[in-house]
Amino acid sequence: MIEISEVLKFLYFQAFGVMLPGIAIMLLLCLKKINRTEFFVISYALGIVLNVVEYYVFYSLGISKLLPIAIIIIGIISICILIKKYNYIGDLENEFTLSISTLIISTIVAIITFCSFTLNNLSPELLGGGTYYQDILWNVGNVSSIQQEFPITDIRFASFPFKYHYFMHIHLAVMGAVTGIESFPIYTIYGFIGSNILLVYSVSILLYRIVKNKFVTVIGVVSLFFTMSLAQYMIPLTNHLYATPFGLAMSFAMAILCIYFVFKQFELDNLDIKYISLGIIFFVASLAAKGPVAAVILCGILAGCFIMFLKSKRKINYIIVGMLFLFTFVIFYFIVFSGGEQEIWGEFGHLVKNSGFGKIQINKFAVTGIAYKTSLILTVILYILFFLPVISIPFAISSLIMVFNIKRLDYKDAILFIISLAGICATNVFAHKGFSELYFMFTSIPFMMLFTFNITNKYVIKAKKFKIGKVILIPLFFLLLFLGVKEFTINYSENCIKGINNYKNSKLESDSNLPSYNSITRYEYEGMQWLKENTTFEDIILTDRYYVTKERGYKTERFFYYSTFSTRKMYVEGFDYVGIPKEESYVIDERVDLCNRVYNNEKEAIEKVKKDGVTYIIRSNLINTNFELNREFGEKVFENRDIAIYKLS
Repeated sequence: MIEISEVLKFLYFQAFGVMLPGIAIMLLLCLKKINRTEFFVISYALGIVLNVVEYYVFYSLGISKLLPIAIIIIGIISICILIKKYNYIGDLENEFTLSISTLIISTIVAIITFCSFTLNNLSPELLGGGTYYQDILWNVGNVSSIQQEFPITDIRFASFPFKYHYFMHIHLAVMGAVTGIESFPIYTIYGFIGSNILLVYSVSILLYRIVKNKFVTVIGVVSLFFTMSLAQYMIPLTNHLYATPFGLAMSFAMAILCIYFVFKQFELDNLDIKYISLGIIFFVASLAAKGPVAAVILCGILAGCFIMFLKSKRKINYIIVGMLFLFTFVIFYFIVFSGGEQEIWGEFGHLVKNSGFGKIQINKFAVTGIAYKTSLILTVILYILFFLPVISIPFAISSLIMVFNIKRLDYKDAILFIISLAGICATNVFAHKGFSELYFMFTSIPFMMLFTFNITNKYVIKAKKFKIGKVILIPLFFLLLFLGVKEFTINYSENCIKGINNYKNSKLESDSNLPSYNSITRYEYEGMQWLKENTTFEDIILTDRYYVTKERGYKTERFFYYSTFSTRKMYVEGFDYVGIPKEESYVIDERVDLCNRVYNNEKEAIEKVKKDGVTYIIRSNLINTNFELNREFGEKVFENRDIAIYKLS
């Protein structure tokens, strides 16, 4: 499953491609008042940002093949800078206890990620075929899309521009281009251990900066990474960190580092170009990794600027900071990253009333005679409180404490509270295709934790008069923490055991599995490997697989197996995620219609797809068992039990 040579290549890239260049940048910046852990965390994050810059430079100039050489040169230059300025690192404060605690937590996070994600998504080569969550396949395809050509086009809809918040995918694409590791293992084995560890350390350094207490910091990090909802019918944040990770962890890490530098700037009377620049860099990185995250933290940054505008004598400074972040968001989100029909609309409680929890609660209220609108409002409140109880319930109590101490409100309180509130509100007043408004709520959770621990530390732990709070709130928190950790342990121990068993049985290949709508057989996989070895990135493949169920309807057009495992462009494959403007959506229907006509051997259709660049046709025995391409149009170049491939003449 994991080759030693691949592991060594991965470690080489982490050192020469990410960490060393990041350290060099930090040494050149010579930031003041940071400790050694903060130095290395920020260095690693900057190294990832540099990967994205490298991608755009080398791919836009058409010299992507020089990228591996460039990484070596940049790494050597970075080592020279490190040798010259090493004393700077030696002079930094070393928070050893906190570093060890965070290392232990991040190691556990890495192990859980590996067992629950990687081992549950082994290659079809090991499993003899298999079924995968469509979003995982789609994200693997994103990495392949980014590697193949610039400007980026969608591998599932050949030649169509692909716009998305693919910061994480670009980082992985560069890793693959430098190491030669293929897209599927890059994504499922090597992609998310680093981003999850970066998130652990980012949360740790910001929380410690806020509370200045190592024990409280460790408890806060544990509450975020090792607890989950007590109601299984809610979608926990941990699913997107461990079981089906996408770009969320990376976006969170970059957002938290952005807020870290905003706080550093607000501690000063004058504008510091280094802090502002780094804050904006990490803000853009967060936006590019997951757009909703940046939208939510922008609200908090603007709130902090407003508070400082009211309190500071240098009011113009905070107008400048606020406008810089606002303009950056507008430019990058609406111009650079936006693409296709966003399908977002206003609807109160859309996510909640369509969730398992919401349906049950609304029915319970209805039985008592409560009006539907009132039932929905009450259900939304309960959903917020029990989404992640160990954080959301203490957050509600901390919010009340803040209200009673409103005159002592500072920029940290305002920023963390508004980010939390903005995410909660956006989740419950907006609706998005596929219930993606959930990401607003996800964004709130780390900042709800940071806000709660900030308020509790200031007004409960350190306060001499708040004895009731110490007697009630702290025991309540630890009770919720115990219950949350217990639920997490039960859930993820099962998930990890499932992954381990999946690996143990991975070599028991089966010939009996027949083609089905949402799977790939070992024979189909064999065909995809033939395409990978005998075609180029310029080839476009026509396929008859679009759907993951026999029935046609919402969410069924998500068959991404062929593009994922061949890493080749499909004329049209699963088209549900194609980011195409509404006025151009007719192109999808046109391509599907052409494909259907091709499988009827219509000469006009075959000539049209050839003009569009199609060079190969796949016949799936599940969809078109009796199809044979007429010899006048091309020849059969591959065939096995489940699939046939034709090359057009």
